[in-house]
Amino acid sequence: MLKNKPKIIVVGSVMFSEFIIKNFLSKKIEIVGIIGRRSNKLNSDHVDLRMISNEMHIPFHSTNDINSSKTINWAKKLKPDWILCVGWSQLFKESILKIPKYKVIGYHPALLPANRGRHPLIWALFLGLDFTGSSFFVMNEKADSGKVILQKKIRINKNDNALILYNKMIKTALSQVNGLIKIFLSEGRNLTYVNKNNKIVKTNYWRKRDIQDGIIDWRMSSIQIVRLINALYKPYVGAQFKYKGKDIKVWKAKVIRINQQNIEPGKIISYKNLKNIVKSGDMAVQLTIIEPAIKLKIGSYLK
Repeated sequence: MLKNKPKIIVVGSVMFSEFIIKNFLSKKIEIVGIIGRRSNKLNSDHVDLRMISNEMHIPFHSTNDINSSKTINWAKKLKPDWILCVGWSQLFKESILKIPKYKVIGYHPALLPANRGRHPLIWALFLGLDFTGSSFFVMNEKADSGKVILQKKIRINKNDNALILYNKMIKTALSQVNGLIKIFLSEGRNLTYVNKNNKIVKTNYWRKRDIQDGIIDWRMSSIQIVRLINALYKPYVGAQFKYKGKDIKVWKAKVIRINQQNIEPGKIISYKNLKNIVKSGDMAVQLTIIEPAIKLKIGSYLK
């Protein structure tokens, strides 16, 4: 075991990164530096970690390129034993992977080696998966491809939205911190792998979602529409549609089981005095929370 506290650099730029840092501050390690972004239009759950670094008197480095020479030189001067990456959507090159004395540890909210890639919580909800996971792994130059060292399963319930699943992910990851601390304290000698045959297990990569992925297509089934709305719930950007030329965000919806196959998808219909009922590809959807809060005109169409 190390006589002195292991020195850690934390890399991140989202809400989850801040939770991890706060949890580590009371543990038997020393955070010697934080690398983050002061602003980030790519992540709706972005957090400026400069705030917590100032509060805890931890050196902070802001960058948009984790592999830049400026970032590399800044990190090298701190002589870290480990680097922990939690919430950073950029591949690490060899130049930064070799900086720590031991390893760079990454985090991915999925059951690696399955479901590598971008937006894992969003895709898991939209696809209607029953489980996702919380995985810490040894990073290499490929996306989410290193050997997994800690992993826990997370159940996804039928009515979960992004915020509920995000909080489950945080709670699960924090429950793994003590195991991670033991690895840090042991100079890497406690690196046991969850899946020793990682290379031969079938895997997949989820792509980056774009604006079009968040636009509701009323030809989809009611269940798919509700899944999309749940997947893009806060802290994400919200699913949306256009009404009278304006963008309307949908934060909550539910399936309305009707059997009216002669009505076109996207039509606002009347059903048992309920408001904002839209015909879908199979049944209908009630938009229960929309922003701005408007009443949709019966007989009009959404595109």
